[in-house]
Amino acid sequence: MRKNIKRSAVVGGTVAAVFGVGIGFAAWTNYGESTGTVTAGAATPLTVTVTNVSGLYPTKSVNVPFTVRNTNPYDVKLTKVELKSVVVTSAPGPTCDPAVVTGSTVTLNTASDVVATNTTSGSYNFPVSMTNAATDDCQNAVFTVKLGVTGLSN
Repeated sequence: MRKNIKRSAVVGGTVAAVFGVGIGFAAWTNYGESTGTVTAGAATPLTVTVTNVSGLYPTKSVNVPFTVRNTNPYDVKLTKVELKSVVVTSAPGPTCDPAVVTGSTVTLNTASDVVATNTTSGSYNFPVSMTNAATDDCQNAVFTVKLGVTGLSN
């Protein structure tokens, strides 16, 4: 009888071990997937406001003040300001050439050149010069300057 108890114990232990291992491998694995879309927004143009200034003479420069408004939902870091065009909008004589007013591209790239969303920057200055080629017809002329400001999402 002792042999049967030993045999039962060995068989029972083996059966329990096999079922235990079988139960470990019998767990079910679940997985799922899905797709959706993410649509990128579009940048809105920066609003540049130029302040009128006077005092431009041949071989001299004046600073043209401007500000930048950012209506994008993200901060914008200003990187460059350039003179896009010059138009003579009023002149006493017919031969005042707008090409006598020039300006060089200005690079911006400091921490203070970041315009937060829905805010306006502090005032910047863009230097414009009048060449010595300006004729007498340019005296008291009004030049409309168009500035272009480039910014990157920050």
